[in-house]
Amino acid sequence: MTDLAEQDALDRNLTSREWRLSNLYWIQDEKGKKVIFTPNTVQRQFDRFMWWLNIVLKSRQHGITTFACIRGLDMAIFKAGSRIGIVAHTREDAGKFFRDKVLYAYDRLDPYVKSLAGIVRRDMNGTLELDNGSIIEVSVSHRGGTFQYLHISEYGPMCALYPQRAAEVKAGALNTVHEGGIVTVESTAYGREGDFFDRSQRAMKLDQMVTAGKSELTRMDYRFFFFAWYHDPKNTLSAHDARLVTITAKMKEYLDGIEERMDVTLTPGQRAWYTKKDEDQGDKMNQEHPSTPEEAFAASREGSYYSKELSKTRKEGRVCNVPIVPSVLVNTFWDLGRNDANAIWLHQRVGIENRFIGYYENSGRDLSHYAKWLLDYKNEHDIVFGEHYLPHDVEVTELCQVDDKSRQDVLEDLGVKPIIKVPRIEVLAEGIDAVRRVFPTCWFDTEACELGLKRLEQYQKKWNTQVQSYQDSPVKNDARNGADAFRQFAQGYDEPIRIKPKRANRRGWKTS
Repeated sequence: MTDLAEQDALDRNLTSREWRLSNLYWIQDEKGKKVIFTPNTVQRQFDRFMWWLNIVLKSRQHGITTFACIRGLDMAIFKAGSRIGIVAHTREDAGKFFRDKVLYAYDRLDPYVKSLAGIVRRDMNGTLELDNGSIIEVSVSHRGGTFQYLHISEYGPMCALYPQRAAEVKAGALNTVHEGGIVTVESTAYGREGDFFDRSQRAMKLDQMVTAGKSELTRMDYRFFFFAWYHDPKNTLSAHDARLVTITAKMKEYLDGIEERMDVTLTPGQRAWYTKKDEDQGDKMNQEHPSTPEEAFAASREGSYYSKELSKTRKEGRVCNVPIVPSVLVNTFWDLGRNDANAIWLHQRVGIENRFIGYYENSGRDLSHYAKWLLDYKNEHDIVFGEHYLPHDVEVTELCQVDDKSRQDVLEDLGVKPIIKVPRIEVLAEGIDAVRRVFPTCWFDTEACELGLKRLEQYQKKWNTQVQSYQDSPVKNDARNGADAFRQFAQGYDEPIRIKPKRANRRGWKTS
């Protein structure tokens, strides 16, 4: 073939984005070896079904960010005037994405392709400007300008560890995308709080409605993608190794359930791989290698005080429909606040089970509001209250509207009694340990305790950005009150089951 014929063939191929993405760009594989980028199964599927707005929940090592960097570079070269944004959750990752993915691929392009879009400016802080007017920016946030393609990597950890940075991305970067531009937000799950969790939940619900034919996506809706461990062909064992792995009846039941739930067929090699990986990862398995979206978000997360306990509680099915037992007294456990939230857990002791049947919180309201809420709850559910456990500061007057009366006095005048004052502990860690010890006895109603469970999941250690580690003190966020109210249960409650009197005083609150 003559040089001219080869040039004509190359020019024809360059008109195809599919061809370019499989033939033009060099990357480093997981072993550091230089290889031609060829989209894997997950990357091809994502590219095929990509919407204008996309949210990707995934397990490890699918290469979504690598694909985004290559796709963004391709767009910058072959669509003049494009502005591409790549957002990483740490500055270290931003540097790696720019240096090891974007620049690595560009610098190794065929000279002819380079001539189509030469470099005008290469700023190692994360900007590559081409002479066709296109710009690629890699950073931890973007504000100002307009992007045609924006990719946000590991948004879940960003929301959890760097909330201010996540807020900037939400308010800034996500509002910089041109109408008709493309946004991809991808991450492993990192707890059940933050903007990534909220966006994922909305996208999942809409996806279910679209699948059922009850709705359609608009350009302002996010398309939901979930890529599990079994979507990666590397996650398998050879036939020889698979025969050496013992799969318990419990694991077989779990994997069979995944096949049915997710409409997949797992090979013997995949089943063996998952079994061995689960032995190694333990409570990190759901986060690193989830089988379902729900499993990903139910995973324990580092830095959350009760993540392991909550993960085990969900795995054992103790977050479920918990019916109210009419003959059993209902206890309450409180944390008091005014400017911040006042929180109340509702509890019944049935046998050896501590059943939590409700949770309520509000802020900026006086004590009469909470007394009224409990009275309405009592009448609606036909229950009788037992004891009300409040923290030691129930004796102060800060929340009261009645002069010279403590919080306890006011609550008792409102009918909230008897009140049990939970003694103050000097070391917070002792109270946290007490909570962890009682968790195996606890059951939670899925709907009535949804917000309370979220508060327990959000109760987390401070992240020190300077030393990149957690401090053993809680973050001052909305979770504190709900978590502290639950701690009153762990510190103060130690009672056997008590039966509601046959004749309750339905005109008031008194049960004795």
